[in-house]
Formats: sequence, structure tokens, C-alpha cells
Amino acid sequence: MKKYRARFNGIEEFEFVKETEKQIVFKSNRGGSDLRENKTAHWYSWHDTKDQAKEALILDMERKIESLKANIVNNENELSKIKLL
Repeated sequence: MKKYRARFNGIEEFEFVKETEKQIVFKSNRGGSDLRENKTAHWYSWHDTKDQAKEALILDMERKIESLKANIVNNENELSKIKLL
């Protein structure tokens, strides 16, 4: 069966060997022994479908944009305070 890893700004397809609640074992695209990863990490997540992986990437990017917007507001507030010195 196939699983999809959403990573950075792309989606990778892998044949998986087995999975547990928290981990997945999959076949390396480069050959060699099977690899094991947690299902979620800061920079990737595993999904059953390509659409789910795409949605995860979209949500992650939306969160990053919201965080950047909040940082802009905070920096503008700090700039205003500095100007009043």
C-alpha cells in the first residue's frame, strides 16, 4: 500500500511495510533496508491519501502566514514605542 509524506513544500509517495499508532515503516526509494519514522514531526507528516497530505501542507503554510502577520503587528507596535522615545 502507499502512504504520502507531506514534507516542506512537497509530497512524496512511498510503499509502506507496516505502521503503528505513532510510527510507519516504509521502503526506501533508494533501495536498501526499510526505514522507520514517526508519523508526525516538525517538518513532515504521513497521510493515507495525497489529498490529505496536500491539505496538511496548506494548513501548515496558513499557520506560518498567520504567525508572520502577528510578528508584523508586534514589530509595528514596538516601532511605535521607539518613535515615542
